[in-house]
Amino acid sequence: MTHDDFWRHVEGLIHAGAHANKPEPYRKRLAALLDGFDAHQVAWFLHHVNYRLSRLRTRGHWLAATLAFAGACDDEDFAAFRAWVIAHGRDAFDQVLANPDRAASLGIPLDRNGDPKPALNALAWTPGKIFDKKTRSDADTSSAIWKTIAADESTRHEEDFHVGWSYWEPVAPGELERDFPALWAAFGARYRDHLASSDYDDPLAGFVRSAEVKGLGQVNIGDTLVSRHDGTSFVVLGISDTAAIFGEDEYLGGDDFRYIARVQEEDGAIHSNQGLSGRHQRRPDDPDTGPPDEDDDGDMGSGVSDESMELDDAIRARVKAALGDDVRVIYEAYEYDDEDLPVDNLDQQAHKGRIRFVAEDPNDGETFESETLENPTWLDVARVANQMLIALNDHHHVYLEGFDIVKRPKGDAAIAEFSMGS
Repeated sequence: MTHDDFWRHVEGLIHAGAHANKPEPYRKRLAALLDGFDAHQVAWFLHHVNYRLSRLRTRGHWLAATLAFAGACDDEDFAAFRAWVIAHGRDAFDQVLANPDRAASLGIPLDRNGDPKPALNALAWTPGKIFDKKTRSDADTSSAIWKTIAADESTRHEEDFHVGWSYWEPVAPGELERDFPALWAAFGARYRDHLASSDYDDPLAGFVRSAEVKGLGQVNIGDTLVSRHDGTSFVVLGISDTAAIFGEDEYLGGDDFRYIARVQEEDGAIHSNQGLSGRHQRRPDDPDTGPPDEDDDGDMGSGVSDESMELDDAIRARVKAALGDDVRVIYEAYEYDDEDLPVDNLDQQAHKGRIRFVAEDPNDGETFESETLENPTWLDVARVANQMLIALNDHHHVYLEGFDIVKRPKGDAAIAEFSMGS
């Protein structure tokens, strides 16, 4: 698929009545278009979308999106904003690429509350979902397609994981008004109102260079964290003042830190974490600090005992063995005993009676509904949660923490929604 071919498809959607400001009708027309493509064509279309998302990935475009959203724009909003720009066609894309302030001329829509929402999740997410459906049972074909596409120099680009982290620096006074006069004229007042009602001086002030994290100690941007599960590591690219940590394609918060028990030193050696960052890790040859000592519970300062980690691993291994090859769900719906150790409840009844599970993808509105289950165990629930993740192609909200009954129709199965963490 050439660049001209791609734009012909995008502008064909416009001529067919698919408008970037009407997300659901746009999604349906886009899905109908891509359903008529073979897997190779869908992959090329997705690749062209990602290439243009990458070209709009600059601090200037992110600040324009922040202003267009009237004060808040995380990485998902930023992707949706860039997709919204692309959906307006080639001329609009070129203009906004050259000058982010030109986004104001595209007619930024308002949501039901009257707030600006220049977002089109469908163009960013639907092509990938349709490609996965077309190639789900043929991994070799999928791999061959992407290998061919990767060889095309004209559309080569970097991956688009959590791009916002790189731009979370404070906005200089007057920067938005100076650099984005059209957007400021349209949304500057809303932006100021957002600041007035915010806990922060500006929407970026919630992101810091360093934070104290329970179980890890002081963590700085640039540190390398290492998983106790598999030894994989990632570099910290962003930290919020609520101690959430962001990597290139990683997000950690809350209980996630139980599984990060070591950090990698600048010399490349890996040592058990003692509540210090990678830049301040105790060095084994340091006469003042020496090597880290084990805590009383034998966890080397991680805050989680080795026994707890082993039990957690054993529960997850049971889920993986029961679910087969394509396992996406990570089971965390277990409870803890009096010694704060995980309890394997997979064989316990999760619900008495009949129940169905429903879910909706917030990005493109696609829905999932399970078959009716009778007196399911927690392992049954995990199996259905995994089916849901596959059906919605969700690789992010994979931690199964439980479920909530949302409706109890008289004489029919209860309706439940999963509680999924990320």
